[in-house]
Amino acid sequence: MAQALRRRGLIRADHRTAGRRPVWTAVLQLAAALVILAGGVVLGHWLGSRPTSPEVVPVAASSTWELAAVAQHTGSMHAAALRDLANRVASAQPEEIELAREVALASLRAALLQVALLDLSDPTPIRLLTELEATGTGSPVPVRAGNEPWLVSF
Repeated sequence: MAQALRRRGLIRADHRTAGRRPVWTAVLQLAAALVILAGGVVLGHWLGSRPTSPEVVPVAASSTWELAAVAQHTGSMHAAALRDLANRVASAQPEEIELAREVALASLRAALLQVALLDLSDPTPIRLLTELEATGTGSPVPVRAGNEPWLVSF
């Protein structure tokens, strides 16, 4: 195609560089590629090092009091989200209502299981989980014999 345009006189043939490019253009292209690569690495590192939200806390390095405060804060946010979900139920379709109910019950079960793990001698969370199961709204409650610890995973 380029040859046809040269024959028509639309492109002028440069006999000095016909078939090859000057070395300085290859050097410039390589330099531009390296700048783009380095910029991408720096930007990716910067974005990866930023916290995703103000609620993100370095949990591994926190004290028990700090973790309790985080649990209280995120629990309040969770309760507010469930309240907003409940407020939207009036205008929702039946399948959306069922999904919202399942999500709320799953988070309740997860919270109760974690409370049970805080103090294995406290019967309240296990009793509540058992009642959820008895009414058909919960998942099976893990059974433990005596004081043997049990593990639940999701």
